[in-house]
Amino acid sequence: MRRPAATVDGGGTPQEWFRDLPVVTKILFTSTLFLAACTTFELINPIALVFIWPNIYQKFEIWRLFTAFTFAGSFSFPFAMHLYMLYQNSMRYEEIPFNTGARGTSADYLFMVLFSMGVLCVLGYIFDTFMLSEPLLYVIMYAWSRREPDAQTNIFGFKFKALYLPWVYVAIRMLMGNPITGPLLGIGCGKCCIF
Repeated sequence: MRRPAATVDGGGTPQEWFRDLPVVTKILFTSTLFLAACTTFELINPIALVFIWPNIYQKFEIWRLFTAFTFAGSFSFPFAMHLYMLYQNSMRYEEIPFNTGARGTSADYLFMVLFSMGVLCVLGYIFDTFMLSEPLLYVIMYAWSRREPDAQTNIFGFKFKALYLPWVYVAIRMLMGNPITGPLLGIGCGKCCIF
């Protein structure tokens, strides 16, 4: 039986909110927050966390295969937005993932995340991308938007179907003058991951 989804306004304590998070969402959320704290307080050099293939292959720094997907920068407003989007989309998708053999449970979601990480490692090597947390976020967002295409979403007071959510965020990034390579890699990988 599924546990109820975690909600901030449910009147519970922060401990109850954290306990009620689905397991994969909890790992991604906690890891992202932990790495931001470590880099903000200069406990870890950010260069030691990103996807640098020669260091992985030659120096056997295999932790980069995980930290490149959970490091989203130091504490800042863009980091807060990333963490909020990760929380929202990961939790929504983990509650009802596509069935890949485990009857629509967190195991299916974990399989999609691990498969996406593998594909994004190849794409990161090809496109020379060091931080893969944003593309992974867009994979999750794309997968949820395809799982619940008719769900209503709201950004800045504008309502639209979830089907368009990844593209709305890409448009917002373009309007803000930010590069869209990472989001497009994530959406492309998301297309591959939807079975």
